[in-house]
Amino acid sequence: DPRLGRQVAIKVLPPPLAELGEFRHRFERETQAISRLNHKNICTIHDTGTHDGRPYIVMELLEGRTVEQLLRDGPLDAERVVHVGIQVADALDAAHRQGVIHRDVKSSNIFVNARGDAKVLDFGIAKVALHDAEPGRDTDAGIARSGIPLGTLAFMSPEQARGEEVDERSDLFSLGVVLYEMATGVMPFRGTATSVIAQLVSPDPAPGPRSVSPGVPEELDRIISRALEKDRRVRWQTAADLLAALRG
Repeated sequence: DPRLGRQVAIKVLPPPLAELGEFRHRFERETQAISRLNHKNICTIHDTGTHDGRPYIVMELLEGRTVEQLLRDGPLDAERVVHVGIQVADALDAAHRQGVIHRDVKSSNIFVNARGDAKVLDFGIAKVALHDAEPGRDTDAGIARSGIPLGTLAFMSPEQARGEEVDERSDLFSLGVVLYEMATGVMPFRGTATSVIAQLVSPDPAPGPRSVSPGVPEELDRIISRALEKDRRVRWQTAADLLAALRG
């Protein structure tokens, strides 16, 4: 940024995608979602615009690795899992209070900088509450009419997988999947796409983290297992609830 003398990241749509309405809409949705938010654990947008017909977003430049990349070295220790979990839960709490549901919380969308602080990325398919929207209406939740999942299957909540309307508790389930993956090094729901969907919609609970990795502390096992409750009425009800539990 020559005006302010700082390094920034510029997110652009490549030419083929810039011509597609769906991708331009997702780009606009991300800008709209993040513009509502001002939180230290959410990637900051500095500017937006269009150049040669291609939209762009100017964002803060981050140095570090995503959680997905960190996990290539194996599971994280419990203290680090809790540290990252606290920051992501705090970010989601701020987003939810502003009417923004992320809908694609996953390990590749959580960035950890060189100081170990987490940043939530990519609000491209976020659900943004509009003042003039019909109450309870969410026309692109879960699996779209085209049959293409909106989100990432391995991190989806059961209600997303069933194509039902999602709320804040769906993000908490997805964060539970990330916490599970960080603590154990494996996913709670594994296999083919068909198998994962079957596991998600089944009433059977996910195997507890301690059953996979006995070194996971009991309290962290309890917190993660509740986040992964299939029945969202039994799950953590708000990000603030989950945040308080992690801070313990």
